[in-house]
Amino acid sequence: MTLVLNHRINLPEIDTSQAPCINFTKATALADVHPTVDLDLLRQLADGVRGDQIGSEDATRALCQVFEDTFTFEVLHGQLNADLKAKVSAFLSGTPAETIAAQGFDPTRAPLSLHRHLFGGRVPDAHKKHHLFGARAYAKVAQTIDAVENRPVVFEDCEQTKIMEVYAGVPFLNWQQNVHTRPVLTFVPSTVLGLQNLIKAYPQKRIRCSGYRHTRSGLFAEDGEILVSFVSLHHVASVLPEMISMFTSQINEAEVSGELRSIQTFPPRAGEAVTQRPLPVDVTSDEITTGRIIGSMCHGSGFAHKSINDYIRSLEYVDVKGEVQTITDPGELHAALGCFGLLGIITHVTYEVKKMTFAVMQPRKVKTMLAIPPFDTSQVPEALHVETSPEELQEAIIEFERRAEQDHYTEWSWFSYQSDVLVNTWSTVSDSEGQQDYTTPTQTFLQWIASWQSQLLATGNMAVLSPLTTDPDDLEIKTKLPNALHFRRGRHYARARNMELELPIPSSPTDKNKPDWTT
Repeated sequence: MTLVLNHRINLPEIDTSQAPCINFTKATALADVHPTVDLDLLRQLADGVRGDQIGSEDATRALCQVFEDTFTFEVLHGQLNADLKAKVSAFLSGTPAETIAAQGFDPTRAPLSLHRHLFGGRVPDAHKKHHLFGARAYAKVAQTIDAVENRPVVFEDCEQTKIMEVYAGVPFLNWQQNVHTRPVLTFVPSTVLGLQNLIKAYPQKRIRCSGYRHTRSGLFAEDGEILVSFVSLHHVASVLPEMISMFTSQINEAEVSGELRSIQTFPPRAGEAVTQRPLPVDVTSDEITTGRIIGSMCHGSGFAHKSINDYIRSLEYVDVKGEVQTITDPGELHAALGCFGLLGIITHVTYEVKKMTFAVMQPRKVKTMLAIPPFDTSQVPEALHVETSPEELQEAIIEFERRAEQDHYTEWSWFSYQSDVLVNTWSTVSDSEGQQDYTTPTQTFLQWIASWQSQLLATGNMAVLSPLTTDPDDLEIKTKLPNALHFRRGRHYARARNMELELPIPSSPTDKNKPDWTT
């Protein structure tokens, strides 16, 4: 039997004769609860995905079409501006993503409520940056803070003319939406002196820095405590940080200026050519501040190299007494690198960067049992078990160990109920020939619409990663190292309420110099 996805557009024919059976035994009940969801198209899409017969673009388009007649879609589509609304409609009508991207695509114009709302309550318009008023208006500003809004004055300069930005009673909601707190005060310092004055002003209060993305633990200021943010609340609520890196012309200098919001570069050693120099490792999530990365336990990107914190050569922080401390001794840095945030509030960090290298990526979708092969196949759940010969299993074990031990970057992504794993491990080369900018405008549009689609369906990030869809077997992407580290970044708009575990890999009982992968 052949099924065709033909809801408003014609997609490739899907042969389901060899595909696993999709059982919609509760379709009638689902249709009663969600009468506007196109269950026929959803059934066809599921067959095509399970049979590896539909590409990422077609799958993203069809999944949006499944919900196109729902009230939720109407609301989310209505929140887009006229240009984005027209582009989404054109895409759903069958216009290729490449054609749409060629007309120009700016994801920064998407309404921010679709992506994040860091603080649980709207930041009141009356909360202005008081230091922008200048010294002449100081008396009036101080009176407004103390008498009207009952907020404290913390100076950020020696002349006592610059007042630290502060908010009273603004609730905090982290990105994963699993932490809800109401700090009594939220300060946004822009100078080290201001941060020192703040800590000295509240010796009996617990002061915590906010984490903006990756953290799911309770590293936040609790109710009634003091929260410190190095990013303006207005800035967080109005600008996509990742988009700043993509569209540098949109940086608001008033938002990123200040002693605590700058980057300094040092020239290479004598005799070295001037070239691009990135960090050789990074967390894959976007929109994370440097302090957030190194403030808590931070991983690297593969077994073959160290963590981000190992590339730090100097660290400056303000301790619990409000004093500035600096660490440059390698031994002391190594002792604290597991969690620099325990030292105090980090203000400056110096990284050692490396020469630009180029990643050669060959992402592949592999059956779960063979992607991370077990030594005992009887432990594999029936739903994930595949028939394989001892020789094939041994080959899979050797390939897994090679990737884990030797590749620069290693990642195996698996989602619940999926029979396949996206294997994305790669190494780097110094030769730039054949490298491309990744992602392309077309890929950027597809990743944006997949993340926008995730507002309709929580599994939207799976479409972006593409374990559900089919990439060509010979797909190879050669690109600059930073681009590869943030592979298919559109998934990071979807909230990840997962749990991370760090499993230590002991040495092999037969060879102390090799890891024991049987763990």
